[in-house]
Amino acid sequence: MANLTITDDDSVLSDSINHDESQDVYKKCFTLRDYYKQCLSFYHKGKDVIKITYQDKIRLTALWKQASVGKYDPSKIPEVGYFDVVGNDRKIAWEGLGDMAKEKAMEEFCSLVEKIAPELEAYLEAQCREIEENRRKKLEEERRKREEEEQRRREEEERLERERLLKIEEQKRREEAEREEQRKKEESLKAEQERTSLIQAKPQVNGSPSIAPASLWSRPKVQEFIQHVRTDPGSVLVVGRGETITVRVPTHENGTCLFWEFATETYDVGFGVSFEWTLPSSEAITVEVHEDEDGETVQDGEHDETQKQRIDEILPTIRRPCNEEVMVGSHLYPGRGVYLLKFDNSYSLFRSKTLFYRVYYTR
Repeated sequence: MANLTITDDDSVLSDSINHDESQDVYKKCFTLRDYYKQCLSFYHKGKDVIKITYQDKIRLTALWKQASVGKYDPSKIPEVGYFDVVGNDRKIAWEGLGDMAKEKAMEEFCSLVEKIAPELEAYLEAQCREIEENRRKKLEEERRKREEEEQRRREEEERLERERLLKIEEQKRREEAEREEQRKKEESLKAEQERTSLIQAKPQVNGSPSIAPASLWSRPKVQEFIQHVRTDPGSVLVVGRGETITVRVPTHENGTCLFWEFATETYDVGFGVSFEWTLPSSEAITVEVHEDEDGETVQDGEHDETQKQRIDEILPTIRRPCNEEVMVGSHLYPGRGVYLLKFDNSYSLFRSKTLFYRVYYTR
């Protein structure tokens, strides 16, 4: 009669046994339902060695059924045969419990097991210790997880703080770099102002500062230079036979140094640089052609508008082999005025020269 035999199957208590720690403790560390479960498990494991009378066995079976499914119900067990003495005794005992509550049946079951099995006490003590140890381990695991979570949280906060500080540091570095750049610009401007002041403080000649020498050098690849400059018609001049062309280049308010480059396709040409101490009316570059009746160059001083202006020679006008190399030069502004770049072909009475030139300023 499997249906009337005690087992420790938890499913029979699915609506009764639970581990709700909010329930009152019945005995030791157990609630009533857990205590009943422990007694049931102990009995099932030791039923073959526990000394128990036939009547107590029948009683335990009836209480077990009552605690498991409630009041006796013939439909819940198969029909018991007439000659099945044990089955009939169990059925009669279960039926005799009447309307006894499940909790009451559990209590009586536990009391009877305590009475017939003194060893239950030690078993329950061991179970309590195991439960307490498991609870301790569970609490320890929860604490460890909380600490790990807290550690991760702190590490994340520290990471974010490091990122924030790095951004602040990077911002400071950028601001410092900008300040340094601004400082250098200011120092450069100050140095330029001091240089200008020093230039202006040099010994005066007719009320104007003295002139520093120019730099002049040459470089190869004449044809490459000519092809590049040829694309700008304003940078191509024809110096006629016996002529001198003067390119007037005013100083620029944003510049500090003048650069020039020039070359010819064939034959050389004379070149010289002077500086006219006059405030330019504009920054436009102009070209003047000079030739007298004898083919001689007319000097600047012979013009009425420049007679009263001081003109200092920076480079003497001599023939330059600009058909062989690109002539390059520079000169630091001595002040405000106009550079006179003279291209002299007055010595050639039969040949005109095509000149390719470029002038520009730097800060």
